[in-house]
Amino acid sequence: AVVCPSFLSAGVMKSYGCKNVFVIPHGVDLPPEVPPQPAKFTVGYCGAIGPDKGLRYLLAAWKKLAYRDAVLILGGRASVNAVNFVRTFGGGNVEIMGGVDDIGDFYKRLSLYVQPSVSEGFGIEVLEAMAYGRAVIASKGAGASEAIQNDSRFEIRDPDEIARKIERLRSLGHCDALGKMNRGLAAHYNWEAIRSRYVNFWRTQLLGQTIE
Repeated sequence: AVVCPSFLSAGVMKSYGCKNVFVIPHGVDLPPEVPPQPAKFTVGYCGAIGPDKGLRYLLAAWKKLAYRDAVLILGGRASVNAVNFVRTFGGGNVEIMGGVDDIGDFYKRLSLYVQPSVSEGFGIEVLEAMAYGRAVIASKGAGASEAIQNDSRFEIRDPDEIARKIERLRSLGHCDALGKMNRGLAAHYNWEAIRSRYVNFWRTQLLGQTIE
């Protein structure tokens, strides 16, 4: 049997000829409290700073929006020269954090988290942002987008759609409401629930053998 964290990644494995493919998503720790929304509209991304996560499309969207009173925060290690990468594909108010030592502090700073992946088996940052009560939009290329509402998903490689969704959430002031809903959704992915799914899966696959 093969276990995948999303239906997207399961489809890839099936296309390679794998049989008995099952989906159990990744889990997340829920912080005891949801931090308040920041005073300044702040969009965040966490992951590799480079070409392999679709970040260029988020940067292009941010440049198109050209907000003067908002900031895009990029957290994560760079696989290329981060400053040159941002200058090449984006513009506007962009903060390059580098490695993130305290993931909780990172999400506390955000109004909205964006996952722009072209192809990614999951993308745990989506669940993490939801657990911290943050609004999230994600590409359909990220397996974790299966955890959010359809209207929070966007097509891959589409900076215009990313920009439209960011502007809509900002102009309508919906980030707080969406964040609260996401917190409730994230509760279904707590590690206790995910562990139970794995235990039940292995008991079934091992033909009734007892696992201590």
